[in-house]
Amino acid sequence: MVIFVLVWTLFSLFVTGFGYQPWWLFAVIMLWGLVVVLPIIFDSYWTIERTHISATILSDRFFEKFSQLLKHDMKEKVNYSDITLITIRYIAKVETSPWDFWRDELVLDLVTNANTTIRLPVSVPASTFLPQLIMFLQRQHIDVEDPQGIVDKLLLGENLHDKFHEK
Repeated sequence: MVIFVLVWTLFSLFVTGFGYQPWWLFAVIMLWGLVVVLPIIFDSYWTIERTHISATILSDRFFEKFSQLLKHDMKEKVNYSDITLITIRYIAKVETSPWDFWRDELVLDLVTNANTTIRLPVSVPASTFLPQLIMFLQRQHIDVEDPQGIVDKLLLGENLHDKFHEK
């Protein structure tokens, strides 16, 4: 985040002519970058640790995401012993126009002993790690559900987007 602030400050100075424009224009561009651009470049992520899964879940709402970034209150740690079920889901988005750039979602829904659900987005190509992750979770004695057969489709080399958007 510090690197972003430094780069955005240099960009703001460049756009305002390094002091040639009024100071309030620099302040507006700087504030716009911190409030609008900063939340856009951060996304939710999670990591697999030896004893737990660390999840950094950011809100989809713009200003909530901005406040989470300022407060640093987005980390969640879930021990493998606290996970009762993981469900793999592919959520296909309905394409409304040729300019619809929202991509489909592949998520892991974790259900804990406290009966709370944590949604973990899978943002990297799933074929590279999802089958291995499922085997690892099963070795940790976690039930894994795959009602859509996503792991089988990945192991067969099928394109998930094509399979879930067949007409």
